Amino acid sequence: MTALPFVGAHELRAQTPPEPDWRWTGYVAPGAVTILGGKPKAGKSTLALALAEAVATEAPTFLGRAVDVTVTTPTEATTTRPVDWFTYLQAAPTCLLRPQSDRLAVGKSSKKVKQGNHRKAGTVALIAICNQNANGTLKGAVRLVGKKGKHGKQRTKVFQLGTVHAALKAGVATGLKLKLPAALVLAVEPGTKGSAAFTLTASSANGTSGATARIPSLKL
Repeated sequence: MTALPFVGAHELRAQTPPEPDWRWTGYVAPGAVTILGGKPKAGKSTLALALAEAVATEAPTFLGRAVDVTVTTPTEATTTRPVDWFTYLQAAPTCLLRPQSDRLAVGKSSKKVKQGNHRKAGTVALIAICNQNANGTLKGAVRLVGKKGKHGKQRTKVFQLGTVHAALKAGVATGLKLKLPAALVLAVEPGTKGSAAFTLTASSANGTSGATARIPSLKL
């Protein structure tokens, strides 16, 4: 069995690789893999898209750290050329859409009404972020499946949510809320299950694109 060689501190320092040519100082370097980890819904995708927007617009810094928007090609090992972002910025908006929660805020039963299932209509909240300024239109639908009745059949109904319009700023996460129709709120009973789907249409001078999001299992 061969013994492990002892390496002194001066030898370790000599083996330290040189400082990389950072693209985002301290985090992203060319030819390296950067892993962005975190809990679900912590904002990993939002951070990545905001960083991409900072690079695309040639921002000097992002979150207080320098951003370098030059690249080195294999045939130009000693020279650099600026990234041509013109074509990228002329494309239609690229957007990300995600729900803030998988729970519908259906409100509580009104204490003033002693009879009937009167409830205060609630909302469902989402976050949208685009790589350029755009006018956004958000639509959604909720599908409810009631508990089985006496004959073993389940009642299924789809509710269309109201449309929301918003001005989306490049790289800025914008909160959007869709109001739940009163009929949907009244239809929520113990044992009801549901799912939701949302569509964001983003338009700018460069064109129109879309983003979608789903909540496969709603908490009611």
